[in-house]
Amino acid sequence: MGRRRTRQSASVRGHGSRPGGRSHIACIPPEGGASGSESNGWGNGFRHWFAAVAAAPVVWLAAATLWPDAVHWGAVLDEGWRDVWRLFLLAGLYPAAEEVVFRGVIQGWMLDRPWGGRRLGLVSRANVLTSLAFALLHVPSHPPLMAALVFFPSLVFGHARERTGGLAWPAGLHCWYNAGWFWIFGAG
Repeated sequence: MGRRRTRQSASVRGHGSRPGGRSHIACIPPEGGASGSESNGWGNGFRHWFAAVAAAPVVWLAAATLWPDAVHWGAVLDEGWRDVWRLFLLAGLYPAAEEVVFRGVIQGWMLDRPWGGRRLGLVSRANVLTSLAFALLHVPSHPPLMAALVFFPSLVFGHARERTGGLAWPAGLHCWYNAGWFWIFGAG
């Protein structure tokens, strides 16, 4: 018989074989299969999902408190339908496309490497490196501090990708984070 996997290690085991028998990180339920609350890929129900969703308003409030002059409630929609399109791009299309590139292609490629799945504390090396690249992408369009802070939600998106093995959860979180951010702080 094989070695019995623990609940903790099962959440980072791979699915989908690669040549040589290795696989990339994704969620495989603990032995005995998925049941009820564990079938969503997050293990232990939606605990991680709810924490990630609930964290966003806390961060928005903290940022609004730290930088009150930057708050422009709803300003992203000041100019009518043209701005509805702009909000769709900023909170829908762009984050979804970024997730395909960063979590799907880059992080996926790194997870397929033997070193990519190794953990640095709570996150994989692939997640940390992908998040660094993601933060660097934001340098041209954000002030330096804001671009650097993008690293932290990127870790959350990467965690969602690794826990579920797909892109729907990280893309949904990214859209949620951007929608709230641009609603409060505008797109200026």
